[in-house]
Amino acid sequence: LGFALLGLYRIETGCLVSNAASKRSLHKTPGLVFEGRLRGWFRWTDGHFEDEHRYSIVRPDWETHYDPADIEIIQPD
Repeated sequence: LGFALLGLYRIETGCLVSNAASKRSLHKTPGLVFEGRLRGWFRWTDGHFEDEHRYSIVRPDWETHYDPADIEIIQPD
């Protein structure tokens, strides 16, 4: 929806390095590219820091992997 509805050029996301399930999910998403590791990105309540992996997709990659016609935008009543 970010590309189809909002006209964005780039969408990015991330997950903590300890979150293996999210990492697997992001790696399986067509067009999403691993961009790097942000060191000390997240601070836990006990005070220790954890790195985050960052991923992104840009419009040309999205257009290669997805068909905008498959996006159904439902307007609220």
